Amino acid sequence: MEQTQKLREYLARTKGARYPFEGHELAELEDYSKNLYVKHLAMILCCGGDVSQEQTLFLQRLITGCECEYDLETYMRQGQEATPESLEELLDTITSDKMRDSFLLDALLLVHLGPQSEIREEFLAALCEACELRVAELEQLAELCGKILRLELCGCIETEFWPYRWIMEERWKPYFPDTVTPEWKNTDDFLIAAAGKLTPLDVTTAMPAEKFTMTVSDVNYNNAKCVAFCHNKTAYFYNLKIYMNAHLRFVDVERAVFLNCIFVGDGEQKACNSSSLWFFNCGKVEFKHCSFINFGGRVIQAVNCHKISVLYCKFTDCVMNYNNIIENWLELGGVIYSNNKETPLDLTASSFTNCGGCNDRNYYRSSVISNCTAKIYSCDFKNCWHVRSTLSGRGKDPENSKRCLFMHIREEHDNTLTDSAELGPH
Repeated sequence: MEQTQKLREYLARTKGARYPFEGHELAELEDYSKNLYVKHLAMILCCGGDVSQEQTLFLQRLITGCECEYDLETYMRQGQEATPESLEELLDTITSDKMRDSFLLDALLLVHLGPQSEIREEFLAALCEACELRVAELEQLAELCGKILRLELCGCIETEFWPYRWIMEERWKPYFPDTVTPEWKNTDDFLIAAAGKLTPLDVTTAMPAEKFTMTVSDVNYNNAKCVAFCHNKTAYFYNLKIYMNAHLRFVDVERAVFLNCIFVGDGEQKACNSSSLWFFNCGKVEFKHCSFINFGGRVIQAVNCHKISVLYCKFTDCVMNYNNIIENWLELGGVIYSNNKETPLDLTASSFTNCGGCNDRNYYRSSVISNCTAKIYSCDFKNCWHVRSTLSGRGKDPENSKRCLFMHIREEHDNTLTDSAELGPH
């Protein structure tokens, strides 16, 4: 029994080493800065009395994952020997907002992983003041700390919760384990779908219809099935790989936000009824760090929507395939389309590769990418054209046509075109 107890103690003592905290930005620092960082985290533990197993486990995971120079016992001893001079060195090291916020978040987690300690809380408050942390910033760090402790990934993914920067930056992702399964929440005001790691979903089978104010119907809409989300004030989709074998429709949603999602179209069908993301009577529609691949019809379609924004997104092999005999200068909007050309489109730091439109009839088109009134900044366009039928096969619209990627441009700057139609009209 004595030997068994020793083995149990050994397993408990080395647990942190078996589960390293990987991806923490501390790992990027040199050894001297790492030592200052961990030493003063240990100092916070040492100043407040009893230390819990959870607190030492967190610190040990951090030490192992960041490949720090010393072991836990050494850092705990150094923490007891911290001086005003070493504290000033730490403050200089974490001067940038990036390291400051990381250190204070780790300190908050350490304090709240153990028994309540007035001394630790008072010291942490003084440290926040010394770091010139604003009240709003402290509130948001505390909120993030609570979400991490409760593994509430879904509450941490949107800009609004962090007034100064996007809260779900890369640096926060290591705090949420990859084992978090997709989480779905819905009320009349709020819809969220999120996963800890990129999770594949099939539109018609993976979405739990019974949990949503939504309808899943076999009724044809452009000869395709629909999954509809209706009347939510806000909808968030995060870290999902969605296979678009049906239309995704959002109706009367005030704000729809998609973060770090991959949408795989059914482009093999090569028809205009290929599944799209539809937005009816919605307010703001936002895509950030998303990818769209292999769409055979329009990717995004908006009807009576207030605004569309696309930031750091990639569109690859998204070609609207259709058959239209109308002989006019139709504004195609082959990738992003609105029923109202005045709908503002903010397009920033995004790329379009092999995108545009393909007509089985010999008629030209303009607004190949979008018919919206667009602001376009730092975007790349490669092999983006409208192609139509000719006597000899397929051909690009001629140079003397009204071909262009956008017909209505409000502002544009620093965009790159490679083997593509012109950005705007002549």
